[in-house]
Amino acid sequence: MLFESFTADNHMESLVKCFHDRADVCRHAKLPRLETTAERCRTCPHYDGPARGLGDVVHRVAEVTGVARVVKAVGGNCGCQKRREALNQTFAKAP
Repeated sequence: MLFESFTADNHMESLVKCFHDRADVCRHAKLPRLETTAERCRTCPHYDGPARGLGDVVHRVAEVTGVARVVKAVGGNCGCQKRREALNQTFAKAP
């Protein structure tokens, strides 16, 4: 499903389909089976689809290089999800 919504300043925002979205229901193993909505997919830490912005790119680089694994092993909250959301919002992929 391709979601379209409008930001506060009336810019259209398109969110692409996550690979966990099956028949408009999230099928990620760690999440309850909820209806997929633009807001849920926009803020989901388990989003796995085409990059929505710079935050998704940084997240994937950290996963591929092993940085994310090291941070999880050391423990503590690095703020990765908040940073990912902020970067996606600030530097969103053009539709």
